[in-house]
Amino acid sequence: MVAVYTDVEALSKAAAELFAQESLRAVSSRGRFVVLLSGGETPRRTYQLLAAAPFKDQVPWPSVHVFWGDERYVSAGDPRSNARMVQQELVDHVLVPAAQVHPIPYGSSPRESAVVDERNLWVSEVYVKEEDLYRVTLTAPIINQGALVVFLVAGAAKAQILFKVLNGARDQRKIPAQLIKPLNGELLWLVDREAARLIRPDTAVNLPKGLGTESHER
Repeated sequence: MVAVYTDVEALSKAAAELFAQESLRAVSSRGRFVVLLSGGETPRRTYQLLAAAPFKDQVPWPSVHVFWGDERYVSAGDPRSNARMVQQELVDHVLVPAAQVHPIPYGSSPRESAVVDERNLWVSEVYVKEEDLYRVTLTAPIINQGALVVFLVAGAAKAQILFKVLNGARDQRKIPAQLIKPLNGELLWLVDREAARLIRPDTAVNLPKGLGTESHER
Protein backbone atom coordinates (compact mmCIF):
# COMPACT_ATOMS: atom_id res chain seq x y z
CA MET A 1 0.00 0.00 0.00
CA VAL A 2 1.34 3.43 -0.98
CA ALA A 3 -0.03 6.63 0.55
CA VAL A 4 1.05 9.94 -1.00
CA TYR A 5 1.16 13.19 0.98
CA THR A 6 1.57 16.79 -0.07
CA ASP A 7 4.85 17.37 1.76
CA VAL A 8 7.18 16.13 4.48
CA GLU A 9 5.14 17.72 7.27
CA ALA A 10 1.96 15.94 6.22
CA LEU A 11 3.84 12.68 5.78
CA SER A 12 5.44 13.02 9.24
CA LYS A 13 2.10 13.76 10.87
CA ALA A 14 0.58 10.68 9.25
CA ALA A 15 3.48 8.56 10.50
CA ALA A 16 3.04 9.90 14.03
CA GLU A 17 -0.70 9.17 13.89
CA LEU A 18 0.03 5.64 12.70
CA PHE A 19 2.57 5.13 15.50
CA ALA A 20 0.03 6.20 18.09
CA GLN A 21 -2.74 4.02 16.61
CA GLU A 22 -0.56 0.93 16.37
CA SER A 23 0.87 1.38 19.87
CA LEU A 24 -2.61 1.47 21.40
CA ARG A 25 -3.73 -1.52 19.35
CA ALA A 26 -0.68 -3.56 20.28
CA VAL A 27 -0.84 -2.79 24.00
CA SER A 28 -4.54 -3.56 24.06
CA SER A 29 -4.10 -6.96 22.40
CA ARG A 30 -0.61 -8.05 23.52
CA GLY A 31 0.31 -5.87 26.49
CA ARG A 32 3.25 -4.19 24.80
CA PHE A 33 4.27 -2.34 21.64
CA VAL A 34 7.58 -3.36 20.08
CA VAL A 35 8.83 -0.88 17.48
CA LEU A 36 11.90 -1.03 15.26
CA LEU A 37 13.02 2.51 14.42
CA SER A 38 15.16 4.00 11.68
CA GLY A 39 17.62 6.86 11.74
CA GLY A 40 18.30 9.47 9.08
CA GLU A 41 16.64 12.78 8.35
CA THR A 42 13.32 11.56 6.94
CA PRO A 43 11.86 10.21 10.21
CA ARG A 44 13.33 12.98 12.39
CA ARG A 45 10.22 15.16 12.13
CA THR A 46 8.00 12.21 13.04
CA TYR A 47 10.02 11.69 16.22
CA GLN A 48 9.71 15.37 17.06
CA LEU A 49 5.93 15.20 16.65
CA LEU A 50 5.71 12.09 18.82
CA ALA A 51 7.70 13.86 21.54
CA ALA A 52 5.15 16.68 21.81
CA ALA A 53 1.41 17.06 22.35
CA PRO A 54 -0.97 15.74 21.18
CA PHE A 55 0.84 12.52 20.15
CA LYS A 56 3.02 12.37 23.24
CA ASP A 57 -0.11 11.93 25.34
CA GLN A 58 -1.68 9.33 23.04
CA VAL A 59 1.06 6.70 23.19
CA PRO A 60 1.24 4.23 26.14
CA TRP A 61 4.98 4.82 26.58
CA PRO A 62 5.46 2.59 29.69
CA SER A 63 4.53 -0.37 27.48
CA VAL A 64 6.71 0.60 24.50
CA HIS A 65 9.91 -1.29 23.63
CA VAL A 66 12.26 0.54 21.26
CA PHE A 67 14.74 -1.19 18.94
CA TRP A 68 16.70 -0.05 15.87
CA GLY A 69 16.73 -1.70 12.48
CA ASP A 70 20.02 -0.20 11.39
CA GLU A 71 22.95 1.55 13.04
CA ARG A 72 26.29 2.96 11.98
CA TYR A 73 29.19 1.29 13.73
CA VAL A 74 30.04 4.32 15.86
CA SER A 75 30.02 5.00 19.58
CA ALA A 76 26.80 6.06 21.31
CA GLY A 77 27.94 9.68 21.55
CA ASP A 78 28.88 10.01 17.89
CA PRO A 79 26.70 12.58 16.02
CA ARG A 80 26.22 9.98 13.26
CA SER A 81 24.56 7.50 15.62
CA ASN A 82 20.93 6.71 14.80
CA ALA A 83 20.26 5.84 18.43
CA ARG A 84 21.65 9.19 19.57
CA MET A 85 19.36 11.09 17.19
CA VAL A 86 16.25 9.19 18.31
CA GLN A 87 17.27 9.60 21.95
CA GLN A 88 17.57 13.37 21.56
CA GLU A 89 14.47 13.89 19.44
CA LEU A 90 12.11 11.40 21.10
CA VAL A 91 13.20 9.12 23.94
CA ASP A 92 14.45 11.90 26.22
CA HIS A 93 11.00 13.55 26.07
CA VAL A 94 8.68 10.63 26.79
CA LEU A 95 8.10 8.14 29.61
CA VAL A 96 9.45 5.02 27.97
CA PRO A 97 11.47 3.10 30.62
CA ALA A 98 15.22 3.11 30.01
CA ALA A 99 15.32 -0.70 30.31
CA GLN A 100 12.96 -0.87 27.31
CA VAL A 101 15.26 1.10 25.00
CA HIS A 102 17.56 -1.29 23.13
CA PRO A 103 20.16 0.38 20.89
CA ILE A 104 22.46 -1.81 18.81
CA PRO A 105 25.60 -2.21 20.94
CA TYR A 106 28.96 -0.77 19.94
CA GLY A 107 31.13 -3.86 20.37
CA SER A 108 34.78 -4.53 19.76
CA SER A 109 34.03 -5.05 16.08
CA PRO A 110 31.08 -4.68 13.67
CA ARG A 111 30.79 -8.47 13.60
CA GLU A 112 30.46 -8.66 17.37
CA SER A 113 27.86 -5.90 17.37
CA ALA A 114 25.90 -7.75 14.69
CA VAL A 115 25.80 -11.00 16.74
CA VAL A 116 26.41 -13.04 13.63
CA ASP A 117 26.36 -16.24 15.65
CA GLU A 118 22.56 -15.89 15.54
CA ARG A 119 21.55 -19.10 13.74
CA ASN A 120 18.84 -17.45 11.66
CA LEU A 121 21.08 -14.56 10.57
CA TRP A 122 18.73 -11.88 11.84
CA VAL A 123 21.55 -9.33 11.99
CA SER A 124 24.51 -8.60 9.74
CA GLU A 125 27.36 -6.13 9.38
CA VAL A 126 27.68 -4.21 6.10
CA TYR A 127 30.50 -1.93 4.91
CA VAL A 128 29.19 1.27 3.29
CA LYS A 129 31.86 2.63 0.97
CA GLU A 130 30.20 6.06 0.61
CA GLU A 131 30.32 6.61 4.38
CA ASP A 132 33.62 4.76 4.92
CA LEU A 133 32.20 2.86 7.87
CA TYR A 134 30.36 -0.29 8.81
CA ARG A 135 26.67 -0.47 9.58
CA VAL A 136 24.95 -3.10 11.67
CA THR A 137 21.56 -3.93 10.23
CA LEU A 138 18.69 -6.32 10.75
CA THR A 139 18.13 -8.56 7.76
CA ALA A 140 14.98 -9.09 5.71
CA PRO A 141 13.92 -12.37 7.41
CA ILE A 142 13.46 -10.71 10.81
CA ILE A 143 11.95 -7.49 9.41
CA ASN A 144 9.43 -9.61 7.51
CA GLN A 145 8.20 -11.01 10.83
CA GLY A 146 6.72 -7.60 11.67
CA ALA A 147 2.99 -7.01 12.00
CA LEU A 148 3.41 -3.73 10.14
CA VAL A 149 6.43 -2.47 8.17
CA VAL A 150 6.40 1.20 7.20
CA PHE A 151 8.76 3.01 4.82
CA LEU A 152 8.94 6.83 4.94
CA VAL A 153 10.22 8.35 1.69
CA ALA A 154 10.55 12.07 1.01
CA GLY A 155 12.16 14.38 -1.52
CA ALA A 156 12.84 14.48 -5.24
CA ALA A 157 16.21 12.77 -4.72
CA LYS A 158 14.34 9.61 -3.68
CA ALA A 159 12.02 9.52 -6.71
CA GLN A 160 14.24 7.34 -8.88
CA ILE A 161 14.93 4.70 -6.26
CA LEU A 162 11.27 4.62 -5.17
CA PHE A 163 10.27 4.00 -8.78
CA LYS A 164 12.79 1.15 -9.04
CA VAL A 165 11.55 -0.42 -5.81
CA LEU A 166 7.86 -0.25 -6.69
CA ASN A 167 7.68 -0.35 -10.48
CA GLY A 168 11.10 -1.42 -11.70
CA ALA A 169 12.59 -4.81 -12.49
CA ARG A 170 13.15 -7.15 -9.56
CA ASP A 171 16.78 -6.90 -8.47
CA GLN A 172 16.87 -7.68 -4.78
CA ARG A 173 20.67 -7.73 -4.65
CA LYS A 174 20.94 -4.10 -5.77
CA ILE A 175 17.60 -2.99 -4.29
CA PRO A 176 17.30 -4.74 -0.90
CA ALA A 177 14.05 -2.90 -0.11
CA GLN A 178 12.40 -5.31 -2.56
CA LEU A 179 13.16 -8.09 -0.06
CA ILE A 180 10.71 -6.62 2.43
CA LYS A 181 7.47 -8.59 2.23
CA PRO A 182 5.92 -9.20 5.67
CA LEU A 183 4.93 -12.84 6.03
CA ASN A 184 1.79 -12.25 8.08
CA GLY A 185 1.75 -8.48 8.35
CA GLU A 186 1.25 -5.39 6.22
CA LEU A 187 3.65 -3.26 4.18
CA LEU A 188 2.94 0.47 3.96
CA TRP A 189 4.80 3.19 2.09
CA LEU A 190 4.23 6.79 3.23
CA VAL A 191 5.72 9.13 0.62
CA ASP A 192 5.54 12.78 -0.33
CA ARG A 193 4.63 14.14 -3.77
CA GLU A 194 8.20 14.79 -4.82
CA ALA A 195 9.30 11.26 -4.07
CA ALA A 196 6.19 9.83 -5.76
CA ARG A 197 6.44 11.79 -9.00
CA LEU A 198 7.68 8.83 -11.08
CA ILE A 199 5.52 6.00 -9.79
CA ARG A 200 2.48 4.80 -11.70
CA PRO A 201 -0.81 6.46 -10.68
CA ASP A 202 -2.34 3.05 -9.97
CA THR A 203 0.39 2.29 -7.42
CA ALA A 204 -1.17 4.53 -4.76
CA VAL A 205 -4.36 3.26 -3.17
CA ASN A 206 -6.91 4.29 -0.57
CA LEU A 207 -5.31 5.57 2.61
CA PRO A 208 -5.61 3.71 5.90
CA LYS A 209 -8.38 5.19 8.02
CA GLY A 210 -7.30 8.09 10.20
CA LEU A 211 -3.99 8.92 8.54
CA GLY A 212 -4.52 12.66 8.25
CA THR A 213 -6.66 14.91 6.12
CA GLU A 214 -3.76 16.36 4.14
CA SER A 215 -3.03 13.06 2.45
CA HIS A 216 -4.53 11.94 -0.82
CA GLU A 217 -4.55 9.26 -3.49
CA ARG A 218 -2.15 9.58 -6.39
